[in-house]
Amino acid sequence: MNWKRFIVTVVATWIFFNVFEFIFHGKVLAGIYEQNSSLWRTEAETQELWFYHPFGLLFITIAMTALWSRFKIHSGSLLWGVVYGFLIGCMYVGSYITMIPFALYPMGLVGYWMIGILLEMTIAGTVISAIYKHPDDE
Repeated sequence: MNWKRFIVTVVATWIFFNVFEFIFHGKVLAGIYEQNSSLWRTEAETQELWFYHPFGLLFITIAMTALWSRFKIHSGSLLWGVVYGFLIGCMYVGSYITMIPFALYPMGLVGYWMIGILLEMTIAGTVISAIYKHPDDE
């Protein structure tokens, strides 16, 4: 594993995740979250626990980059980055589907989450494949 490439890839992808999450959840879905405010923590609780969010995104970023770099998933092609990210997104969608019978989230919101995570992970896979190239891919 090339540690320099790994770290650069993790940092770039983590920045992407944070920007995407801010736009998607903080702007696009803000109205839906407001309409369902009884489902969420208070603003004060959210602010107090906020540090978990970027830490969780870092954890996801490291895992995705490690998988890509360790198993050399067709890294010579951006198309394979798209496929890789989409498949990671499909795993998330599956977890959202399994919670439908148990959670009280509005179905429309869950649908937006599924679309958002597919888009987010597909772009993240593309970012990873664009940055982390193996020596024999160059």
